[in-house]
Amino acid sequence: MKALILAAGKGTRMHPLTLDTPKPLIEVGGIPLMQHSMQAAYDFVDEYVIVVKYLKEQIMAYFGKEFKGKPISYVVQEETLGTGHALLSAQNELGGEEFLILLGDDIISPAALSRLVKQDKAVLLRETPDPRQYAVVELNEKGHLQSIEEKPLHPKTNLANTGAWKMNAALIEHMKDKGMSERGEYEITDALASLMKEEEIAGVRAKEKEWLGVGTLEELSRAREYMEGLFAQEKEVLSHSYYFSDLSACPCPELLQEGEYPWQALEKLKEYAKGIKTSIKGEVHPSAVLSGEVEIGEGSIISPYAVIEGPVKIGKNVLVRPFALLRPNTLIGDDVVVGNAAEIKQCIIFNEAKVQSHTFVGDGILGKGARIGSGAILSNRRFDQETVKVTIFNKRYETNLDKCSAIVGDYVRIGSQVNTAPGTLIGNNAWVGAGVCLKGFVEKNKFVQLRQDVETVAKKTVLLEGKNKEGER
Repeated sequence: MKALILAAGKGTRMHPLTLDTPKPLIEVGGIPLMQHSMQAAYDFVDEYVIVVKYLKEQIMAYFGKEFKGKPISYVVQEETLGTGHALLSAQNELGGEEFLILLGDDIISPAALSRLVKQDKAVLLRETPDPRQYAVVELNEKGHLQSIEEKPLHPKTNLANTGAWKMNAALIEHMKDKGMSERGEYEITDALASLMKEEEIAGVRAKEKEWLGVGTLEELSRAREYMEGLFAQEKEVLSHSYYFSDLSACPCPELLQEGEYPWQALEKLKEYAKGIKTSIKGEVHPSAVLSGEVEIGEGSIISPYAVIEGPVKIGKNVLVRPFALLRPNTLIGDDVVVGNAAEIKQCIIFNEAKVQSHTFVGDGILGKGARIGSGAILSNRRFDQETVKVTIFNKRYETNLDKCSAIVGDYVRIGSQVNTAPGTLIGNNAWVGAGVCLKGFVEKNKFVQLRQDVETVAKKTVLLEGKNKEGER
């Protein structure tokens, strides 16, 4: 899929800033406006097609021929005759593929686009208190577009078109049949109004702060203020203190203190573990199997049939229950419980944490007093085996780690049968209810719950050969 980015306009409402700088290159949060859209779309597209005209040389010089390894092609809109004209100008580059349409002066989140691209054809909408300045959309009971009206005096709804769409060649064909609007432009919304009569087009709602329009100096100021606040939040949640308030409870505090991000401690864990030397001060059952360098502190108990593959360091008063498996490069603090048949691999586990039975935790960090419920799986590797990414407030960070399960903060509660995707971060004191499949980031002190519809129906009478009406012999 390609991303069509409309970036040809003069941005007259943002004079004097746009007198010598094209609006898509005005910076918000330290990067050009258009780069926000390009980053948001990155995981969903293979190529960018950018429509340019006003001060086009600056845009083309800045972005060049590719964006983070994905090719960029440019289309010059010879006359700025509206969004529909821009679409027709790019039809050869788009071909018959599906494509995203994005504006070069908006800030949009990857989360919003992820919901948009799941639809066959869709328009991203947002609620606004004064929709008269936008194309206003009306949805039917199925959530599909019923009408769209450009800047109406009497809006039917408060749902405004953001300008982010997922479409295909059908939209281009409908645009070819449209003339100029009363405003003297070829408007893409006219083609959409025609297309919706023939095909279902989904209306996808943007949540608060998932889309920011930057069309005026006032909106630019608000966007910059918002991004500054977002950066402050990101800085907070990327620090180890957001997850771990007491590093003295960590079996290797220096690894966390040395890194900028908490997951960087995992990079150095293997090298750190080379310093472990065998020292058995606790009680090890004769049927337990220990290999390699294993350090066990005073008061710790290794139960029957537990397996420990060194190098592994276990603190004081730790209980490792039967059939548990501790794999290499695992560091466990004091007063920890490892449940029956639990498997822990290359992890840092703070004091007082508890990992219940039949769980798997690989390449992760568990904070002080964290509780991992029975049957939980903290997955450590992506399906595609690419390096693990971490997402914070819709912004992705590269860990450079092949394997990284979760960063679990102090006193976090994870319920039974929870599954976390690689690169999950959970702030301290957060709870995750049973059965949740979790991906991304959970803020501290939050509760993530699974909600499902449960239906009770009449039991069917079963008639089988050789059985009575109740299904019994």
